[in-house]
Amino acid sequence: LVIFMKRVSVVRCNTYNLSELKDHIQRCCELVGGLQKYIKKGDRVLLKPNFLMAKPAESAVTTHPNFIVAVCELISDIGVASIIIGDSPGIGNSLKVAKTLKLIPMVEKYNAKIINFNESKTIKANGLFKKFEISNVVDSVDKIISLPKIKTHGQLYLTAAVKNNFGFYVSKWF
Repeated sequence: LVIFMKRVSVVRCNTYNLSELKDHIQRCCELVGGLQKYIKKGDRVLLKPNFLMAKPAESAVTTHPNFIVAVCELISDIGVASIIIGDSPGIGNSLKVAKTLKLIPMVEKYNAKIINFNESKTIKANGLFKKFEISNVVDSVDKIISLPKIKTHGQLYLTAAVKNNFGFYVSKWF
């Protein structure tokens, strides 16, 4: 599923085979104008997967590592300046999740850096919350690509791209 502005594309892929994933993601992006329309050569790109906790890919708790690698390959082909992969997991940290997923050696050839969102900045708001803390990594990148794990959720019924963005929040309580 890819959403750019008001356009949506959906392409079914029944496997986590890396080659097939890449082809399906490419096709999905083509349906909304192509990845190159949104990601430019030299961009600093943050990939925001769902790294809830350190569980193997087969447990379906996190964004599948092959999905992350397929996106790394596609944006690397464009010539991005840097790729950052990060989250603020509910349990543990991004590096521990990435190690459990065996993701680190898979993204090394893209010079991708895996980070934990633990540095934050305060955002003032006029809604229910008057201020909140978000990862300051948002100031160091040109583009953010959300790579959610669509699954059920005890409080929200479904997790997806909007729920995945909760990971930008940096809790000062933990």
